[in-house]
Amino acid sequence: MPGPDKVFKETLMAQKRLKPYIHNTPVFTSESINKLIGKQVYFKCDNLQRTGSFKLRGACNAVLKLKESSPNVQGVVTRSSGNHGMGVAYAAQKCGLQSKVVIRQGTAKVKGDALQVYGAEVIYCNPTPADSIAAVQRVQQETGYTMISSFENDDVLFGQGTVGLEFFDQVSDLDAVFIPLCGGSLTASVAAVAKYRSPNTKVYAVEPEGKGLEKCMREGNTSSWPSPPNYITTIAEAIQLQYVAKQNFPLLCELVEKEVFAVTDSELVEAMMLVFQRLKLVVEPSGAAGLAAVMSSRMKEVCGDDVQKVGIILSGGNVDLDNLPWGQRQ
Repeated sequence: MPGPDKVFKETLMAQKRLKPYIHNTPVFTSESINKLIGKQVYFKCDNLQRTGSFKLRGACNAVLKLKESSPNVQGVVTRSSGNHGMGVAYAAQKCGLQSKVVIRQGTAKVKGDALQVYGAEVIYCNPTPADSIAAVQRVQQETGYTMISSFENDDVLFGQGTVGLEFFDQVSDLDAVFIPLCGGSLTASVAAVAKYRSPNTKVYAVEPEGKGLEKCMREGNTSSWPSPPNYITTIAEAIQLQYVAKQNFPLLCELVEKEVFAVTDSELVEAMMLVFQRLKLVVEPSGAAGLAAVMSSRMKEVCGDDVQKVGIILSGGNVDLDNLPWGQRQ
């Protein structure tokens, strides 16, 4: 399992590798949000990344590395809630490879449609982790395609860290950064980058209510989680898996604050609406998780007045505009 030093060094190399394929995404601010929250808030807008999320970074790095090491590879396969799959499909298209992406039934239509635009064959499965794993295994057996995991892949981890390299170059001396967490690659890699580029910055993970990462981090293991993992009931489909990758968990325990922010659906909707209204940006529920944490009552309890300069990663913007969550509120 890579330690912080290796993650940082490999992330620097990933940044060079990815330069022709990704955007250096902008940082936005809003005076009205600053006044509302009482802090200086800086939004790293990876919802404006190609394919609509930060996931392109890790997926593209992994596919490019695969093509370098195995020039005769024919294709790639993955399972995804949508964003990682789009990254894999985009990268495969750039490398002249075939791609197949397994997504669960009920995934936002915008994500399924985009996968096809990027050239992927979309395979739908029942909405359980076990079914998606079985579907990928069938594709591998039938085609010989290489699996590009969204979590259990070091090259994905290194690619995600490029968000941190950009962010800490764009905004210096952040007191804290808040990062949506599913399998942990983004949070772990940005935390490793922070250790070397912004060592005084605290890194906080943000999860949907019910995941229980804080308990696992304090106990030093994930034995309380089911295996195979469950999907948590949340509108944030991109971060609803109750799981953290094995190579990411030690990094999280070493580098990330033990206080994990668990946000509710109503908090996610409120934050998402604020991004739409004040920043004029399209963001999906998981992408608004960092802002939901900063707006929560726990922010004062955990961070007090010491944290004034806050970084938030808007991780994705692939949302179904025909089914925005505030239209469903009572």
